[in-house]
Amino acid sequence: MDGAQILALVAFVALVGALVLVLRGITRVIAAQRLDEAFRRGIADLASRADMCLAEIVPRVDGVRHRAAFVESITAEAERAARTLGDLAVEARATVVPRDRIVQRDAVAVALERAAQSLERVIRAVHGPIDEPGNESIDARMAVKRGFLDLVHARETLAAVVAAASGQRPASGRFARRAGPSG
Repeated sequence: MDGAQILALVAFVALVGALVLVLRGITRVIAAQRLDEAFRRGIADLASRADMCLAEIVPRVDGVRHRAAFVESITAEAERAARTLGDLAVEARATVVPRDRIVQRDAVAVALERAAQSLERVIRAVHGPIDEPGNESIDARMAVKRGFLDLVHARETLAAVVAAASGQRPASGRFARRAGPSG
């Protein structure tokens, strides 16, 4: 082999090596994009399921807060919602996410855990005499009010995280939607 052939062979090997490195880089970028897109879809689905659960229970808790409903009328639904939200929080924590999305995943999990705890607080308030006129417990009333506000905040946090994950600004001000009696 003469010097020109060796030089051509070395150039070819260097070109193949560079091509392999470029393809590995492209593969990593594509995998990261797929993981990011899977996170966006997954977190949107999770938040949607949580919002459906919260949309049902928030107006009921608000009814108790305004004394339009008896606490006992929402106990079973609140317990079911608390279990569902707890399960969703576990699911959120188990979600595999890109490194730059860990904070968003944790924000969703914390919001769901707090919502479940809030419902448990409302359920505990059931055992107090909050529905009997003249025999109302201030602590029980405050537990229901605080539980309601925590549920509203959980809905707002979920909406804000989903908006941030999808690269959008929330629809109105700080949060995308407000939770209230109209849901």
